[in-house]
Amino acid sequence: MVLKKKCISAMNYYKTKVNSENFREKKYMRDYMYYYRAENKKIFDCCKENNGLKERSCPLCGSKESVLYIRNLIGCQYRLCISCDFVFLSPILNDEALAKIYFESEKSIKRNYYENLMYNLKKEKKPQDSIYPIDFLKRYKKEGSLLDFGCSIGIFLNKAKYFYDVTGIDIDPYMSSLGRENLGLNIINCNILDKNLNFKNKYDIITMRQVIEHLQDPYKIILKLSTFLKDNGIIFIECPNYKSYSLRIIGKYHSMIEGNEHINMFSMNSIERLLVKLGFEIKILETYSWDIELYDLIGLCMSTIHPFYHRFSYRNPITMRLFELPNLLFLKWINYFQGENRDAGSYIRVLARLK
Repeated sequence: MVLKKKCISAMNYYKTKVNSENFREKKYMRDYMYYYRAENKKIFDCCKENNGLKERSCPLCGSKESVLYIRNLIGCQYRLCISCDFVFLSPILNDEALAKIYFESEKSIKRNYYENLMYNLKKEKKPQDSIYPIDFLKRYKKEGSLLDFGCSIGIFLNKAKYFYDVTGIDIDPYMSSLGRENLGLNIINCNILDKNLNFKNKYDIITMRQVIEHLQDPYKIILKLSTFLKDNGIIFIECPNYKSYSLRIIGKYHSMIEGNEHINMFSMNSIERLLVKLGFEIKILETYSWDIELYDLIGLCMSTIHPFYHRFSYRNPITMRLFELPNLLFLKWINYFQGENRDAGSYIRVLARLK
């Protein structure tokens, strides 16, 4: 009976994953990543030729002692701080070049990508069951106010609004307006480090999902955000883990080091040290998601023949169907043999309470 239930569950997963809409979404993302990689390389090469790059010391401890850790596809260097186990991009683009990446959302391909996302978001209904990370947050705060920092067009806020009183902050004016106008979300377009910025309200929860890796000074940002928290308020952070197995295997092709935007790479040790220094008490700290599939390994082996895009390497619906079930077994195998390694997951999640 148990075996029968497991087989039915596996087949349902298989049917869901291989539908044509899912493949179209992957193809759309692969096309976008092609544009993203080419555009980022053009900007990086232009800055390199025109002295538009700036060197960084370690943003966590200030040390200038570092060694090369990995170089991505477009030539950016990720350096490992010898003093504090932190990986950071150096040199990085100057402020003018970074603005081209973050604020020129009018470009047709990027605009189409986010408008496609918004089209799907507008069709979403109130979740019937517990969903991640809402169920994760409800262990500590069942209700109250929530501030999502770096909310983009409001993907997470659109789900969280059914459970909390939500507000978003994003520095990109186009993204902010897209979420406000289409989803009716309260998204504030501002720079969090603006000296004149003063929130009247304080929040029970602050979330930073896949944002901290973009920040030039994560210490200052979280310090400022902590002033917006109520007493015993919680902060929830998700970010890439540079010690993950998937980065070790996929290397320079990994999506977490694609382009010029991910300028910080944390480990569990470094993010714990940062939050403790800022006066937080760690409640949960762990890694999650393997972020690697069987077809990724095949695509990686064929990268000399075809351009390889991590996560979006399927080339047609037939190969997607052929590999989905073996891929499910592959992931089960990895989880069985490597599940005890605390650093294995591709992403870190940490929940901490302000003391």
